Amino acid sequence: MLMMAMDDKTEEATPKRKKEAREKGQVAKSGDLASGFTLLVMFQTLKIFGGYIAETMTKCIEKYMVVFGDYSHQITVDDVSSIMLDVMVTLFAAVLPVLAVATIVGIFINVVQVGFLKVKEVMKPKFDKINPINGFKRVFSINSLVELIKAIAKFAILGYILYAEMKDNFPLFVNLGTSDLRTTIILSLDIIISIALKLSMALFFIGVADFIYQKLKLRKDLRMSKQEVKEEFKQMDGDPQIKGKIKQKQRQVSMARMMAAIKNADFVVTNPTHYAVAIEYKEKIHNAPMVVAKGKDYVALKLKEKAKELNIEMIENKPLARALYATVDIGREVPAEFYVAIAEILVNIYTMKKKNRR
Repeated sequence: MLMMAMDDKTEEATPKRKKEAREKGQVAKSGDLASGFTLLVMFQTLKIFGGYIAETMTKCIEKYMVVFGDYSHQITVDDVSSIMLDVMVTLFAAVLPVLAVATIVGIFINVVQVGFLKVKEVMKPKFDKINPINGFKRVFSINSLVELIKAIAKFAILGYILYAEMKDNFPLFVNLGTSDLRTTIILSLDIIISIALKLSMALFFIGVADFIYQKLKLRKDLRMSKQEVKEEFKQMDGDPQIKGKIKQKQRQVSMARMMAAIKNADFVVTNPTHYAVAIEYKEKIHNAPMVVAKGKDYVALKLKEKAKELNIEMIENKPLARALYATVDIGREVPAEFYVAIAEILVNIYTMKKKNRR
């Protein structure tokens, strides 16, 4: 039954399904990628600051070797505490740039993987997790087996690299005891950083592969059946809030278009309070007068305010305004039965304009 249910989920997840999964913290993320990249950058930074850190450590150790080698006075517990504090502060200051870079890079790589994630439900207690039956199911699931294989492969690769590097550098470790303090510290840091860089690089590439796997797995897990997709679209279509937002957006777009189009109108015929219809007629362009904007109540008020702002003539004609509003859509030519009424208005407007010019 489970296999049949999985086979039924053939459709890609909808944006709503993806959003809900993200809000629950269900995202593609690889801890190995974050760890590998952070360690790689951190040890590369350590390599750059290695000389400075080695020099600081050498001076610090030599300083207190002199203090402990001086038998002229007795060293108290307070002296030891003060020395330890000084050593810790000195070493912390030396490695502070490395720690700062590691912190920034760690945040960066996590943001790159999942973005700025605001989880809503992941912190809610899930009592089914303490159910022993569910626990056994998780332990013996396919996902657990895959994770086990990945862990074994990862430790095998990293273990082999560590073994090979330790084997190659073994002669250097043996000869460290014959060198002076400064050389010993520098060589030790070089060997440790070299091994750590190779391990970090391997972990990074393992993380890249794991991240790709997690992406594919999440995509598969979020798949939906055709029935689920239909149900979701049905819910969205029936959601009053979504419908309200769509209508509001449509009204805003329509209003913006009309406000832009009214500037070309020759006149606006009004009710005068309830209806407003803007008419445009350019003899060389149009075959007939055209409605470029129309509105009722609040929209009519806004159209009249815009017409007044643009010095467009407003003509009060209640029957014509109502008839045009009811029968002619925006962007359509006026029917022939309105030609006479509109022609009279246009003649009056042109006559008035000629008188004003004289």
